[in-house]
Amino acid sequence: MKILVYILFLSVIGVPSFAVFSSFISVSPSNVEDKKFKINLSTNKEDKNFFDVKIDGITYRDVWLITVDKELSEKEQNEFRNYIWNKEFKPAKILKLQKIYANKSKRKLNPLPPFTIKNEYGSNSYIYMDHPTEVSDGGFYYSIDLPKFYENQIASKIRAAEAEALAKKEAEKEAKKKK
Repeated sequence: MKILVYILFLSVIGVPSFAVFSSFISVSPSNVEDKKFKINLSTNKEDKNFFDVKIDGITYRDVWLITVDKELSEKEQNEFRNYIWNKEFKPAKILKLQKIYANKSKRKLNPLPPFTIKNEYGSNSYIYMDHPTEVSDGGFYYSIDLPKFYENQIASKIRAAEAEALAKKEAEKEAKKKK
């Protein structure tokens, strides 16, 4: 009888713990260190129209690049799971869905290989990490808010370089006028 009660007790507490344990996390520059990721974006050395993405952290999930027609809130990013699992997504129009990484070994933690993205997608693309289908082990699923990282690490540097080049041209014009 004690065994039956114990088994019943375990089955009852197991279900609520699954619901609590599966959580969405949006990773942005303001919380990246707390989430055990290091995200580095840099201008591609071979083609300035692209930027390189390197994510230090390990994952046993698949990873997608999702490009939409507008920047999304954290709440809207949470809807990516519905799209990956059910092909339903209402907050924005999906322009492009590209699987960046498919983890063949679901039990092994793996580093995410670096990848390259066109600059034009920096302000409306998200990196999404999750299982490709529903799983029963709970855990976390992530959206990396690429527009915020792009603004911090790429766009601001491009604007600064453009402003510096413009200031240099203006200084050269002024120098020519004085001659």
